[in-house]
Amino acid sequence: MRYKVEVTIYNSYEIEAETQEEAEQLARELDCYETLRDCDFNVTNSEAIVEGDEG
Repeated sequence: MRYKVEVTIYNSYEIEAETQEEAEQLARELDCYETLRDCDFNVTNSEAIVEGDEG
C-alpha cells in the first residue's frame, strides 16, 4: 500500500542584514541542514493512494 503524507515545517531565524529583503534572501540561501535545524515538523495529513490516482 502507498500513502501520501503531507508535512508542515516551521522554523525561524535571526539574520543580520541591512534590509528586510536582504534578510529574506539570506534565509532562502540557507542549506537544507541549516533550514531544518531545530524546526517544528508536523504531519498534517495522510491518506492511502488509490490505484490510478494521479494526485
